[in-house]
Amino acid sequence: MECDENGVCKVPESKDEQTMGKVEASPRDSVTTKAKIRVDIISDNVCPWCWVGKRKLETAMAAFPSTKFDVDWHPFFLGDPHSNPQPTPILEHLQRKYGPRALMMNDALKKNAASLGIKFSDERFELNTLQSHRLVEFSKRFGFKKQNEVIEAIFEAYFANAKDISKIEVLLDIAQQVGLNRDEVKKFLLGGELADEVIEEANTKRRQFRVSGVPLFVISKEGDKHAVKLSGAQDPDVFIELFGDLLKLE
Repeated sequence: MECDENGVCKVPESKDEQTMGKVEASPRDSVTTKAKIRVDIISDNVCPWCWVGKRKLETAMAAFPSTKFDVDWHPFFLGDPHSNPQPTPILEHLQRKYGPRALMMNDALKKNAASLGIKFSDERFELNTLQSHRLVEFSKRFGFKKQNEVIEAIFEAYFANAKDISKIEVLLDIAQQVGLNRDEVKKFLLGGELADEVIEEANTKRRQFRVSGVPLFVISKEGDKHAVKLSGAQDPDVFIELFGDLLKLE
């Protein structure tokens, strides 16, 4: 995994160029509407900028209290979903990837995150995320709100508390924390259900949107075929400008 200062985590071996809709930030327009906006987010659960991007998106959505937002998360794998490598301490991993720049980049990330009320532990490891993506997929049967609660709990467990989110017991604690039935989730995770489907969805979305880095936000207004892609942990003003533009569309 490679994450840059612009809020994008990439798969090093990919050569696809990601397209994105460019939106200039500006003050929010006064828009009152009952319209619905859909936000599809392609993300990996060990991508630090995905958590930062989530919080910035939520800040922007709060500026439109009369608009309904459906936020749907989709899997992406910065590593190989089939492998279970020896967990690598995050600072060691960063220093291997970026050399002398690693600590400076990590400090910049933590400073950016702190302004949003989130923190990153340096005790975490690089991990396989297939099981955590399966839990997110399981949560979708309970609606968008529950899915987002699961995502937030996974991010907090991994990034803030350095929990091993590849472990079933950790994921069961997360499930119980957000009100899911622990026994039902345990049966699901131990049974291997949706593992192939999650991997296939990640591959499909990667081809469909030419994804080489995450987070990727695909944003559209209900009833409109036009969708805009934004790559990276964009500032709230960028989302706000885009939401305002979409809500003006007839």
